[in-house]
Amino acid sequence: MKIAKSSPLYAQLLDTSNSWEIIPKINQFLANGGCAGVYTVDDTPHVSGSRNHFHPSGDIGVCERFLYYARTVELPTEPLDVGLIRIFKTGDVFHAMIQAWIKAIDPEARIEESFEIGDLVRGRIDVIQGNGICVEIKSASSYNYQRFVKEPKPQHVLQTAFYADVCKTDYGILLYVNKDTSEMKEFKIDVMDLSEVYASWLKVEYAVEHKNPSELEYGCQFGSVEFCKCPASRWCAEGRTIPDWGVFNIK
Repeated sequence: MKIAKSSPLYAQLLDTSNSWEIIPKINQFLANGGCAGVYTVDDTPHVSGSRNHFHPSGDIGVCERFLYYARTVELPTEPLDVGLIRIFKTGDVFHAMIQAWIKAIDPEARIEESFEIGDLVRGRIDVIQGNGICVEIKSASSYNYQRFVKEPKPQHVLQTAFYADVCKTDYGILLYVNKDTSEMKEFKIDVMDLSEVYASWLKVEYAVEHKNPSELEYGCQFGSVEFCKCPASRWCAEGRTIPDWGVFNIK
């Protein structure tokens, strides 16, 4: 049965007035021929955030020792493949497009809203809707998208919950978009107790101030794949014995 757009049933199918979800609203907007007009994609060079503050986008749910060394030594970086750079930039396009759609749907929405919490935390929220609910947008390749929609990445959940807490709402929305197919899926993320996050960051801040990471927790096992891939591994392992690997020292 074909449903005419003018029919009451069509309107009922697209009725999202009582729903927390943002994707049905986007679909309704597009189905009705909505366009967001001209919007800007941020293609300015990426600059790492201040190491004097913690940023929920990159520092939440991260190994305390990595955070310490990221603030005290110059960690090695690998040059990015041109293909990866193009993929990252494609993600920026999806990001800006979804933000523009939400703004067109909800003129009261605020985009890229910055915030600070004392001298400890700085961040920027992708979207704060007119009702105060935040939306965190994450673009991913098909492979990672399929993983995330089955089980959202813990750091993404924590980041969204953190932003919801900043917005003083009961929940936030974590929205994944597949860069290969434009599929989208969203999750309602309830606020949670973030005291452990703040305590961890304060520990790192204290360690940096006193130049002593001895009380910081290790985020992985020595000799593991995760350890070997970590840019801070050579500093983290200095003078420590790794089973079957001998002793690691900075050379």
